[in-house]
Amino acid sequence: MSILDIVLIATLIVSIIIGLKRGFAKMISNFLCVIIALVGSAIVTMVLLNLVQTLTLFATLCEKFSGLFTQEFMITPVASADELSALLSGENVGVFGVLSGIATQLFDGMTAISITTLGGYLGHILTVVVVSFVIWLVCYLILKYLLLGLKKLLRFLAKIPVLKSIDKIFGVIFTTAFAGLIVFGIVYNVLLIVCCKFFPADQENSLGSWVLAQVNSSMFFQYIHSTNVIGGFLRDLLQIDVIKIINLVSPAG
Repeated sequence: MSILDIVLIATLIVSIIIGLKRGFAKMISNFLCVIIALVGSAIVTMVLLNLVQTLTLFATLCEKFSGLFTQEFMITPVASADELSALLSGENVGVFGVLSGIATQLFDGMTAISITTLGGYLGHILTVVVVSFVIWLVCYLILKYLLLGLKKLLRFLAKIPVLKSIDKIFGVIFTTAFAGLIVFGIVYNVLLIVCCKFFPADQENSLGSWVLAQVNSSMFFQYIHSTNVIGGFLRDLLQIDVIKIINLVSPAG
C-alpha cells in the first residue's frame, strides 16, 4: 500500500463523516447552485446552438452581421488561403492586417461552413457569439433559480424525520463524489503531470521518480488512471502517457 492509497482511504473516511453529519440538503449552498448553473447552462448552450444554426433566423442574423463588414477586402470572394493572405496583406485593410498570419486557419473555417468571403465568415462568428451568449444567459437564469428553489425544498424535506436518513445517505454520496473529483480528478493528475513533465523521472532520488514509485505501488492507480475523464483530458492535452513513463522507470520495465 502506497501513500496514495492512504490518502484515498483518508479522503473517503473524511467524506463519509462530513456527509453523515451535514446531510445532502445542507451541502447544497448558493455558491454550489451557481457553479452547477454555470456549467449546466454552458453544456445546454452547446447542444442548443447546433439546433439554432439550422434555423432561418440564424441565417438572417448572419446576413445582418455580415452587412457590418462592407470593406472591399471583406466582400471579395477567395478560393485559397494564399488568396486570403494576399488580400489581408494589401493596403487599406487597417487593423485586420494582423489576420494575415492566421489566413490558413481562417480559410479552413470558411471552407467548413461554405463561406467564400471574410466578411461573411466574421459575420457568422459574431452571430454565433451573440446567439450563444443569449442562450447561455437564459439557461443560466432558469437553472440558477430552479436549483435555488430545489435547495429550499430539500432543506424543508430534510427536517421530516422519515427523510433524515435518506438525506444523510445522499450527503455521503455527494461528499464522496465531490472529494473524489477534486482530489483524484484534478489534484492527483496535476501532480502526476507536473512530475512527469518537469522532473526527471529516470533519475534516482528525484521528486519525479519518488512520485512515480508511489503510483507504481498503488493498489488503485490503474483503475483511477483508466477511468478518470478529467485526468485523461489533461494528459491528452499535454501529451503525457503516465503508464508508459511508469513502465520505463519501474524495475520490472
